[in-house]
Amino acid sequence: MAELGRTKTPSTLSSSSSLQSGPEPLYQVKLLSALRSGDPAAIHPFLAEISRDKRTPPSSGEIDTGAAALHLAVRCASVSTCTLLLSHRAISPNGIHPPDLGRLPCTLLLRLDAWT
Repeated sequence: MAELGRTKTPSTLSSSSSLQSGPEPLYQVKLLSALRSGDPAAIHPFLAEISRDKRTPPSSGEIDTGAAALHLAVRCASVSTCTLLLSHRAISPNGIHPPDLGRLPCTLLLRLDAWT
């Protein structure tokens, strides 16, 4: 367990360490905060972490963190933030999240738009 008072960076909150449960809740909150802020400086550490996750072969049941980040951005971030994520080589516009639902980001966007 981390010592109290220490600040964790995205790399110390690696989402690849968790299997089927997905990224740690603190990691998710920090990612959500960065995406909502729209600040590229706050988002880039997460993109670097996603790139590192992509370099290792996925194990069974592991969450695609790039797809999860893009789906989260589609739900709560600005168009420019979504564009920033899509411009990164580790983020695929065809990323499916959650895996059991098989939902693409464009499908999610259409479903969300239908409710507004």
